[in-house]
Amino acid sequence: MRAHVPNVHFAYKRKVFPRMEDVCSFDAHIGDSGINIQMVLKLSTNDTKHVFRVSEVRCDIESLVLKNIQGVEHSKYVAR
Repeated sequence: MRAHVPNVHFAYKRKVFPRMEDVCSFDAHIGDSGINIQMVLKLSTNDTKHVFRVSEVRCDIESLVLKNIQGVEHSKYVAR
């Protein structure tokens, strides 16, 4: 699965030392081989509402590119 997600808003707040807070927006592009998602579903025999239950999920992202990063106060987050 490949994706291009424009205008993602991100907020970060660290409450322990060193305290840090930041808000920004960016465009995310997942390219190359994209995202590989593997799920293990189990049949639920006791539950009448849900037929399957998600037992395990694994997600691998081959390449993640962040572009047009705006509003970052801490320059160490941005690769230049």
